Amino acid sequence: AGDKKALETVLVSVQDLVFNLSLRMLGTFPDAEDATQDILLKIITHLSSFKGESSFSTWVFRIASNHLKNYQKHMFAKFPLSFEFYGDDIKNANISDVPDLTQDVEQSILAEELKLSCTNVMLQCLDAESRCIFILGTMFKVDSRIAGDILGITAEAYRQRLSRIRKKMADLIVMTKKNYEDLKKELDYLVKVKRPEIIERIAEARSHGDLSENAEYDAAREEQRSNEGKIAEIEYKIKNADIREENKDTSYIHLGSVVTVYDEDMEEEQTFTVTSVTEVDVMANKISVDSPVGAALLRKKVGDKATVKCPDGSEYTLKVLAIK
Repeated sequence: AGDKKALETVLVSVQDLVFNLSLRMLGTFPDAEDATQDILLKIITHLSSFKGESSFSTWVFRIASNHLKNYQKHMFAKFPLSFEFYGDDIKNANISDVPDLTQDVEQSILAEELKLSCTNVMLQCLDAESRCIFILGTMFKVDSRIAGDILGITAEAYRQRLSRIRKKMADLIVMTKKNYEDLKKELDYLVKVKRPEIIERIAEARSHGDLSENAEYDAAREEQRSNEGKIAEIEYKIKNADIREENKDTSYIHLGSVVTVYDEDMEEEQTFTVTSVTEVDVMANKISVDSPVGAALLRKKVGDKATVKCPDGSEYTLKVLAIK
């Protein structure tokens, strides 16, 4: 009984760490849950090999990182992304082309998830090794010496690679001052209000006894994982944001413009908001300024026509009807 209790304590102490790393590496909750179970099983079966030469969390990170770098069962392993593919795909997305996969999920919940989906997809554009380096250094803030030990490289090599990867990711984080301020407000709420509330609920659930069959505790821990992930992503965006001055000029199309166009091929009107890559939201018809549509419309005026060149080589024409 004592050994079983000790083992449960060990698993509880690392399961959040393993799940969060799995989620960032693999990109979806189902894949992260499956991988977490695999990794926890590896930890259990290899516990005797832990010699205390490093901290226990470093040892767990090493097992988890090696497993995740070679994990081939997740969705993005079957359908790999690149920054080029990502740019052509989500930036040019049209909500009418997206199948309904929501399964009756509340729109407000789906919208909240979509706000953070860009960072997640950007991560999947990195190769597994680079993704792991970026996640350890940016989201887990692991010391370079320890991270190098986890990945089997020198601390200097780790720092150099992390710097290059951060620059590559940061080049895509362009936003308006308003969006920057909104992110700061959201971060303040998540850190000062939501985090303490969740901690309080966890403590309350713990007081009810056995954690192995405690639904309230499991739900609170799940919410804590989600909240801490959001905090890490928003902190990264704020730190690396390329802030552009908000342009209120409505005489031409620019970052932040709300544009109504007429699609001559479809014979219908559409309204878009021209945003940065990190603000893309197909549910709200927010398109990137760097997308085929955004790039074609940039600096156009009311009455102008824009030719949109699609990734497959086809073209279509949009006429600008209004700019706000």
